[in-house]
Order: sequence, then structure tokens, then C-alpha cells
Amino acid sequence: MSQGLERYASEQLEPGPDPELDARLAPLTTLGWSLQQVLAADDADRRSTARVLGELASAKMVRIAHARNQLGEVLTDFWFNHFNVNVRDGFLRFSTPSYERDAIRPHALGRFRDLLGATAQHPAMLYYLDNYLSTAEVTVGGRRRGGLNENYGRELLELHTLGNDAGYNQQDVVDAARCFTGWGIENPRRSGAFVFRAPLHDSGAKNVYGLSLPAGGGKDDGDRLLDHLASRPATARRVAWRTDPASRTWLSLTRMPASRPPRWGTPPPASTACFSRNRRSGVVLRVSRMRAPVPATASTNRRVSVATPERC
Repeated sequence: MSQGLERYASEQLEPGPDPELDARLAPLTTLGWSLQQVLAADDADRRSTARVLGELASAKMVRIAHARNQLGEVLTDFWFNHFNVNVRDGFLRFSTPSYERDAIRPHALGRFRDLLGATAQHPAMLYYLDNYLSTAEVTVGGRRRGGLNENYGRELLELHTLGNDAGYNQQDVVDAARCFTGWGIENPRRSGAFVFRAPLHDSGAKNVYGLSLPAGGGKDDGDRLLDHLASRPATARRVAWRTDPASRTWLSLTRMPASRPPRWGTPPPASTACFSRNRRSGVVLRVSRMRAPVPATASTNRRVSVATPERC
């Protein structure tokens, strides 16, 4: 950081082109494959999916070791873990590369609400938490079909946004899940695209953590709930707490005295907290924590200038 902290922070928050990294990633040709292309390749040759996942892993190591925008890589890894999916689980073998590329990476340095929406609607998340199976219960020929799956509603409140100490209850979980009924996947073996099926949506009235949604809603029930949750103080606290110890300091510094109620609004991107300063001393906040194996390996790679292989 010979150019100084402020300039370095600015460059990390607004990264420019990185032709050297692009050249290193160029041999990994499956990185740009759409989900539909991955599915088609697997249908033609089952071995192709192993190649896709291998190149995804290789790209991760190359980016961590050589990308100029190291902050973006750290936050991409953080958000991928925050909005976790299991790559070994069926359809997720095909959809995880798209999930990282299209839902996580473009929003790692952006607004939390955009990231939340991108993950909620991506087929990987819909499959991982079985939300593509969650529907309003309907009666066909005198027999009940379909039914609500609470997995995504529960994970959305407990892990993705508010946190389990935010004071919501079981009915909030149920109504949150009802907001996303009808959010599905179009033919998981061919297209894998997101689709909203209005006839399968529970259009009844809902109440979730202070948000009242009148009867008659559609896909916008889920969108409005995401808007609501992304702007809650409990979400700001949880995300800031999880992002980094530096963000915890940011959170404490932004609290106002009792005579001046806090103005939460939308919290700044987690990335800005990484470069905040202590208001009393002006000392740059430093973070010390144990590294995970991949970042530790990449750090060693950079220090000893070892060439990164195309395949990890």
C-alpha cells in the first residue's frame, strides 16, 4: 500500500480493469458458461461437470492470489458463505458456478438489498432450501396437493437478515415462507431458469415482522419483504457483526446518545467499515484473525512467487 491507505481504499472500493488477472483466467473457459450450457454439457458428457467445478475452484485460487481487487475477493468469499449453498447437492453441482458469478460476485461491493434479492431468486438458493417446491395448498379432484415449505422463510430471517435474537416468532417464519410460494425453477434438467408460477402462490394476507401485506399479492410479496428486511436495524446489526470486528467498531461508533435517536436507514456496504478510523485516536482499525486454508495458501503463493496452476 505504498500509495497510501486512502488511495488504496478508494481503488479497492471502485476497482478498475485487471487485464493481468483476465489473462490468467482465460484458459478456464467454462467460467462464462450459463447454467443452461452447463446442463447441456452434462447431458452430453457426465464428465463435463467435474471440469466446470474444477475450473471454478481454480479460478478462486487464481483470484485470491493475483487479483488487484483483494477486497472484492474477500467480500465475495464472505457473502458466498453468508448465503451458503451446498455444491454437492444434486442440481447445485450445475448451478453453483452461476450462483457465485451472477448472484454473489456482482453485488459483493454493492447494496445489501441487491445481493439479498439476487440470492433469493437464483435457482441455486431455490433448490438448496427447497423453495422451488413451496406452494399454496390447492385441491385438485378433491385431493390436496402442494404445500408450504418453511426452509427459506426461516433461513431468510435467522441467517440472511435479522438473526435469531431479533424477536420474530414462528408465525413470522410461516408468513415469510408464504411470501415466496410460487418462486420456482423452470425445468431443472434443461433450463434451470427462475420462474414465478402465479397459480401456486399463496395470495392471502400476510404479516411479517411489522410488514403487513394485503391479500391479492403476487411475486411482489417476496420483493416487498426483502425490501423490508434489508432496511431493519436488526439486519444492520447482524450483518455488521458478522462482516468483521472492524465493522463491530463501526456499529458502536454510529450509535447516538439517548437524546439523539439513532438513524439507521440502510447500513453502508460492509467494505466501507474495513477502512473506517477510530474517531478518538485516528488510528486505522486493524483486523487480526486466523485465515482459512485457501486464503492462507494464496498468501504464501504471493510471498514466494509460485506460479499458480491452471488446475487446482
